[in-house]
Amino acid sequence: MVPVEGKRGTAFDRSQTVDISRTGAGLIVHNYVAVNTKMALEIELKPDAEPVLALGQVKWVRQLPGLEAYRLGISFTQLETDSKSRLNKYFK
Repeated sequence: MVPVEGKRGTAFDRSQTVDISRTGAGLIVHNYVAVNTKMALEIELKPDAEPVLALGQVKWVRQLPGLEAYRLGISFTQLETDSKSRLNKYFK
């Protein structure tokens, strides 16, 4: 898992990525986030590279057994052309 910098005091505070693909990402968060919630994402694929900027929407939410945490499936709904190119290059 990779730490994600979420805005302090939001549902994404202390969140972690579980996976990422060309079409979306999986996160673990410590606050409930409803299905269909829309969000802006800034994904740093490499430390010195330009980030991928995406708009996303929560497609599913599952509470993790025995924890006060949730796993989210987020689908990218919009990627800027440059961001899409960086993401595709990352997965080559």
